[in-house]
Amino acid sequence: MTKSTPAGGTTGGPIAGAKRDMSRFVVNYERDEGGWWHAELQGLDGVLADGHDVEEARRQVRAALARVIGAPAAALVELVDEVRQPSGEERTQGSVEHIAGGPRSMAPPDPESL
Repeated sequence: MTKSTPAGGTTGGPIAGAKRDMSRFVVNYERDEGGWWHAELQGLDGVLADGHDVEEARRQVRAALARVIGAPAAALVELVDEVRQPSGEERTQGSVEHIAGGPRSMAPPDPESL
C-alpha cells in the first residue's frame, strides 16, 4: 500500500497491504529552543507542520492532512494531541482546545475552512 505525501511523493505504510483506520490520528507536538511548536501526525509519513503556538501547529497539521487524504475526509478526522513540554515540564495528552484555552468542542472544522 502506498500513500501520498504532501510533497506529492509516495511512501510505504507501516505494514504493506494493511488498512488503517483513517478516522483518528495521534499528533505529537514538541517545542524547539526558538519557541516554535512542531507537529507530527503518527501513521502517515510526511504529515508535518509547525506554528507559533500549539493551536496554530494543529491547524497546520490538519491542513497538511487535508492535502494528503482530501479536505472532506480530513474534516472528519479526530486528532488526539500529545504535547511534549520542554525539558523539565510534564508531558500532557489530550485535546489542544482543552490545553490551550479551556474546553471547546472537539468537532472537526468545517471543510470549507480548510
